[in-house]
Amino acid sequence: HPDAARRNLGYSTDELRQLPLVELLPALAKKGRLAERLLELRAHPGRRLNIRTIAKRKDATTYPIELRIELVPTRGREIVLVVATDLTETERAQERINLLSAAIEAAQDPIILAKPGAQPGDPAMIVYANEAFIRQKGAARPEDVIGHRAEEFFGPKTDRSRLVHMREEVMAGRPARIDYISYRADGSYYHTEASARPLLDE
Repeated sequence: HPDAARRNLGYSTDELRQLPLVELLPALAKKGRLAERLLELRAHPGRRLNIRTIAKRKDATTYPIELRIELVPTRGREIVLVVATDLTETERAQERINLLSAAIEAAQDPIILAKPGAQPGDPAMIVYANEAFIRQKGAARPEDVIGHRAEEFFGPKTDRSRLVHMREEVMAGRPARIDYISYRADGSYYHTEASARPLLDE
């Protein structure tokens, strides 16, 4: 959108119309990558390209963007349709995720991320487990835990009503803490205290 482009880049509409592409997309234009990609598009009509690069503002600062490029055939000439998405917030979020992942891996406490089942009786799925959790379970590999149902680590002595209560609290957006008996991969069991917090945003 022209207004969004002007806000992000700091140029007026007239300035943008006269600006060489190398000024807006220095990394892409200088390496000749854009010309190569346009050749690809011409060779494969109907294809859309997605390219990650940087955009340069009028004040010479840069920010990450994703370009969606497609060719639009018209009578007499070829139009290149380019949609740019600002990835600044996306990259900040990824940096935060990377930092949190490193901290979780370094933690001595066992930590998992689990996706609750759709219904109260449906099993939760473990989507991430740190090294401490995998070690606690006596698992040989992360794959023996990650991608498995949490109930695989329950047994006859596990009070499942406590786990149902924890699920209810978490699904209501509240943190919960319970004591229960959990099982290792070899079938042995131990008493544990678990704290759960819902992750409500992206």
